[in-house]
Amino acid sequence: MAIKFLVFLLMLSNLAQADDTSKESELGFKLASLETNENLSKSDIRVARAIRAISDAESVCAESDPVRLVDQAVNTADMLKKNGIYSSAVDILEGLKAILFDYKEKQDCMKTLYYYFQGRSELDFNHSQAVAALHILVVNGNKLAEKPESKKSHKR
Repeated sequence: MAIKFLVFLLMLSNLAQADDTSKESELGFKLASLETNENLSKSDIRVARAIRAISDAESVCAESDPVRLVDQAVNTADMLKKNGIYSSAVDILEGLKAILFDYKEKQDCMKTLYYYFQGRSELDFNHSQAVAALHILVVNGNKLAEKPESKKSHKR
C-alpha cells in the first residue's frame, strides 16, 4: 500500500505545470487508474466519474489545491482499508459534495474527512450512513448556529 501511495504522489508531481482543466482531467485519470489497478483509457467511464468527483469536491471545499484534496481522500481510504473497511477515494470525494452542498461558502474538507473517518471506523457506519449522518450534522449545525429571532415582549 505504501508503494502505491508513493507511486501516486510521483504521478501527481507531474501535474504542477498543467492548467486547471487539464490538471483536473489528468488527476482524475490517475486517481481512477490507481483505484482500479488497471491501465485505463482516458475515455473510460471510471475516469469521467473521478474527474467529476474531484470537480464536485472542489466546489464545496476551501482547499484550493486539488492534488492535496485528492491526496487526503486517498489517505483516508487507505487508513480505512488498514482497519479492514472498504473505501474508495472517489466515493469519499463524492461524499464531500453530498455532505457539504448546503453551505454557501466553501468549507474545511480536511475536518470533514476526519469526521468521515471517525464515523466509518469508530461508529462502524457504511459509506452512505457516514455521509447521511454528517450531512444531518451540517444541516442541524447551520440551524443551531443561527441566532434565534428575538421576541418582542408585549406589555398589558
